[in-house]
Amino acid sequence: MPSLGLTIEPGAETEFSNALPANCTVFLHGEGIERKRSGELRSIRVRTDFQRNGQVVGRGHGDATLATEGVYRRLRGTAIDNMSPAWPRRELDVLPPRLVGHLSTSDVVLSAGTVKNKWPLTVDTSNTVYFDHPLDHIPGILAVEAMRQAIRVASMMPEAELAFFEATFLHVLEFDSLAVVQLTESDDLFHMKIVQFGRTAVHAVAGLHAARVSVSGRLGPAVSVLRTGNPWPQSRAGESPTSLEPAATGHRAQ
Repeated sequence: MPSLGLTIEPGAETEFSNALPANCTVFLHGEGIERKRSGELRSIRVRTDFQRNGQVVGRGHGDATLATEGVYRRLRGTAIDNMSPAWPRRELDVLPPRLVGHLSTSDVVLSAGTVKNKWPLTVDTSNTVYFDHPLDHIPGILAVEAMRQAIRVASMMPEAELAFFEATFLHVLEFDSLAVVQLTESDDLFHMKIVQFGRTAVHAVAGLHAARVSVSGRLGPAVSVLRTGNPWPQSRAGESPTSLEPAATGHRAQ
C-alpha cells in the first residue's frame, strides 16, 4: 500500500461520544483501476466514506499495488522467510500506557528514547490486533499507530485524536533492524517519519482539530484546541494504541 489518508469531519467526535456501540457504515469506491493483460488487478485506489445515521463523519483513501507471488519473492528476498519472529520486546523500556490514555502495556508501540521527539518502535508479535496472521514485515497498521502515539506525546494530550492523516510508505519495515519514529511540528501540523537502515521508510503529516486539512491537501475550517500543560515529564512521554480494529472488507461494511 503506497499511501493512506483519512479526514474526520468537524463534529464527528460529538457524534460518537455519547453513543455506544459506535457503529458506522463504510462505503468503498474503487478508482484508477489498472489491470494486467490477463485481467488480474494490478493497482487500485479505494476511496471510503464513513457514515453514521446517514451523515458522513469521515473520508479516506488507500492505494494498493498487487504483486504475484513470484514478483513478491523477488522483491522481498530472504526477508520473506522471516515470518513474525518472537521479539523480546520487554527488553525495551516501553512507555507507560497511562501517558497516552490506555490501560495495557501491550497496546504501547513506542519505547522511551533519549532524544526529544524520537522514539524506538516497539514490536510485539503476540499482539493480535497487529498480527492476526503471519507476516514477513512490520505491518502498516502498527506504523500508523506509532505515529498517532507520537502525536499524542508531542501534543501532551494523551486522549488526542486526529483530524486528518496522510501517509506515504516508501520501504517495507523489517523485523531485524531497529526503526525510530521521528516527529517535528510546525504551524499546528505534525510531520513524522519512521527511519530504518538510515533511510525513511514511512513519512506522514497529520493534525488535530486545531488545524484541518482535507485528504486533497486543501485547508479547511479551523477548530481551536486548548492545550493543557503536560501532566508528565517529556522524558516519560509515550503512547499506546488500540482504538484500532481490523478493517472491514467488501463494497459495504457495517
